[in-house]
Amino acid sequence: MHGSSADTLAQSRLGQAGAAVYAPALVAVAYYLGAEAAFFVGTLSDRIFAPFWPPNIILLCALLLTSERRWWIFIAAVFPAHVIAEIGVGMPIHQNLIAFATNCMVATLSAFAIKRHIGEPPWFVNFRQAFLYVLIAVVASPAVSAFGGAFVQISGGGSVENYWTYWTNWFNANALASATLGPVFLTWVGAGRTSTAFAGNRKVEAAVLLIGLVAACAVAFGAGPRSMSHGFLATLLYLPVPFIVWGAVRFGAVGASGTILIVTIASIWENLQGSTTFNADSPEENVLALQVFLTALSVPALLLGAAIEELQRARSGMQELAGSLLRLQGEERRRVSWDLHDKIGQDLAAAHMAVGRLEREAPSCKPIVAELGGAVAELTGGALGPSATPEAGR
Repeated sequence: MHGSSADTLAQSRLGQAGAAVYAPALVAVAYYLGAEAAFFVGTLSDRIFAPFWPPNIILLCALLLTSERRWWIFIAAVFPAHVIAEIGVGMPIHQNLIAFATNCMVATLSAFAIKRHIGEPPWFVNFRQAFLYVLIAVVASPAVSAFGGAFVQISGGGSVENYWTYWTNWFNANALASATLGPVFLTWVGAGRTSTAFAGNRKVEAAVLLIGLVAACAVAFGAGPRSMSHGFLATLLYLPVPFIVWGAVRFGAVGASGTILIVTIASIWENLQGSTTFNADSPEENVLALQVFLTALSVPALLLGAAIEELQRARSGMQELAGSLLRLQGEERRRVSWDLHDKIGQDLAAAHMAVGRLEREAPSCKPIVAELGGAVAELTGGALGPSATPEAGR
């Protein structure tokens, strides 16, 4: 017995130790792959580079899912991944360190504020949570970290006069990542709500929505200046909007974040192909236009999805409350019925005994007493019979 308990305890501790090592290592690998994906986008076309930086969102999600006292472990784990990825594209070590410090800053600031002001999962279940997430992760944290991020380009030879341009580039990249990538993980993975959102026939509806949204994105972002006039191109950007609203209304925050991700991927892909609505003279202008468009589209969609989710949960809660009230009402009725049944039965039994005593003590009133006794007996049988209880006939 003692040996078995010791073995079980040892296996448990070994499993915990393995998880403590496995999770940071997995985050480090994901961080590296996210960086490589961003760099890969820049190699596919001379018209666009990666409009956001996925590693920061990967680190943010890891920090949100672990306790604050273990944050340093994940930050230390992703440092080698960051250095290897940046050295691979020729970034000097001093720029590398500044970039890593600002990446950690935006992730830790967002994670700390989200834990303090939004709380633990599930996330995006009401409008307040979505608004605070946008305020924290899309606006405040990227804005603060961009003050340091701008020095990455300055330390690489950029002019100090262009500080605010570098600040804007850093801010937009992190804000867009928080608006498009972060909600997908926090709603689809972090809370595990996909099974309820796509239950039953809603899978078919989701498939139809996906097909329609992809087709709308192909038209909206695939049309270029050579296929139609400049004046008509801007109107095509509204094509995905009905499908985003459809996803938010029908599937809540899960649908909103999912449709935003699809629009983001489709827009980047079409930009890489060359034929696109965003057709400025330089890659920087193309990326800036894409960042502004996607961020402006994502924020109201997230707020709408969270508001719909809140209404759905409120309706479900009201239905549960109504069912509980009906059950309590039925139980109270049965209790009162039984109490009345017992009380009336006792009173009628006492009356029946009093009639018998009166019959013995007043023989001259026997006819009246007999009639009274019959009435009492009839009432006694009705009150104590099975039809008098709420369960009668069941």
